[in-house]
Amino acid sequence: MKKLLFLGAFIITLALIYTSCAKKSSTISIKGCMDKSACNYYSIATVDDGSCIFQPSGTVTTFLQNDNGDNKCLDFKTGSTTTSCTNFSYWTGDLYFSSYTNFSVCTHLVKGIIDIGVVSCVGGVTTKPVSGYTTTVASILGHGYVVVLQDSTYARIYCDAWELDTNNGIIGVKIEWQYPFN
Repeated sequence: MKKLLFLGAFIITLALIYTSCAKKSSTISIKGCMDKSACNYYSIATVDDGSCIFQPSGTVTTFLQNDNGDNKCLDFKTGSTTTSCTNFSYWTGDLYFSSYTNFSVCTHLVKGIIDIGVVSCVGGVTTKPVSGYTTTVASILGHGYVVVLQDSTYARIYCDAWELDTNNGIIGVKIEWQYPFN
C-alpha cells in the first residue's frame, strides 16, 4: 500500500511539473523600430522602442560618378549635377566624387566636409559638428556626412550604394542628401 501511495504521489508530482512547464511562455522580446516606413525598420522586432528614424522632407537621391564615369559634381543650392568638375579651381558644384572613392569639396564654395559615422539614412545625420571638417573624406557606405558651405549653411549626406562598371569597379555613388540642413 505504501508503494502504491508513493507511486501515486510521484505520478501527481510529475504531472504538476509538466503542466507548470507547459504554461510558461517562450516569447522573447526584441526591441527595435517597428514602423515599415522608417529607414531603420527592424523586421524581427516585437517591441517598438521608439528608435524609428525617418527621411526628412526635401531629401533628394543623386548618383555621382567619378573620373571613370561621367565625373559629376553636385550643387546643393540648385540640386543640379554638372560634369565640369575636373579642374578644382573652376568647379561649378559643391561636392565631387573622386576616382579614389572620396568625397571632395570645392573650396571656393564649401568650407569642408566631415564623416559623422554609421547612420541608417540621411535622417540619421542629426548633428552639425563644430570642428573637424576637411576638404576630402573617404566615402563609406552606410555613413553620414555634414557639409558646411562658405555662407555657413549646411547640407547632410548619406552614402547609400556604389555604382559599378561591368568589371565591378566603382564608378559612382548613390547618395541621399538634404539642403539646407537646419
